Amino acid sequence: MEELIGRYFKGLDVDGLGPDLEACRFPYKKDEKGREQDFRKYGEKDPGDVFLFFVRVNPEELYRFIEKELWDDPVWPCRQMRYGTLTLQNYRENKEFLQEAEDEYIYRLSHRITLEQYKDAQPKRAAVMSCGKNSGCWKTDGQQIPWETPDAPVNIIHRRLATGSVVDQMNAHPCRASYRPDP
Repeated sequence: MEELIGRYFKGLDVDGLGPDLEACRFPYKKDEKGREQDFRKYGEKDPGDVFLFFVRVNPEELYRFIEKELWDDPVWPCRQMRYGTLTLQNYRENKEFLQEAEDEYIYRLSHRITLEQYKDAQPKRAAVMSCGKNSGCWKTDGQQIPWETPDAPVNIIHRRLATGSVVDQMNAHPCRASYRPDP
């Protein structure tokens, strides 16, 4: 994990990241005595460890990203559609634009990590499971997720079914269950 953080988190401010990465790891569900349970209780495959990071792009990195990568990017239409009056001289004053640019930075970084460390990697090392504000998305091949879910307004659980599985309509939808803690 330290290698991944060193490679991908250079331009980020990470809230609560210290020398003990275990503090950022989501524990597996606990038994009645408060001990972390073995992943095999939830399926035969090791789902790996899940780490939770709250990140912001540091301002200088965000400005670099906007000016060098995003400003003339034809794939990202937000600037042309909603911010046509902005210039390289005045964009730093527009908070809404900066927030959209930061969201795009995080999206692209998440995509890059998953592409380089999971999709195109052998062995598969890491993937970004969810990147959102005040929400979480979990994927499992069992009946339930093995991790403790965070207190967030929305936690979506995607139940992965094996290719060729015979399913009924209730199980056919990927967003089979969602968790919303009581306020």
